Amino acid sequence: ADGAVELYHDNVKKFETTASGVQVTGQIVLGTSGTEPTSSGDAGEVGEVRYTDNYIYIKTSAGWKRANLSAIV
Repeated sequence: ADGAVELYHDNVKKFETTASGVQVTGQIVLGTSGTEPTSSGDAGEVGEVRYTDNYIYIKTSAGWKRANLSAIV
């Protein structure tokens, strides 16, 4: 059945699904730093996120994409 999903911690809503995606209240903590892919074709799940001190990587259906974090303050 269709419908929203809500997750609570200590009776405070932290995560919910919406018609357009998800809503998060608080922080999202990503996995371990330093696990960057070595090439665009490296294994991974579409939507998977990895990061290092300098880049954030996202696995797409076309392969891994990366964005440089040096310009972000």
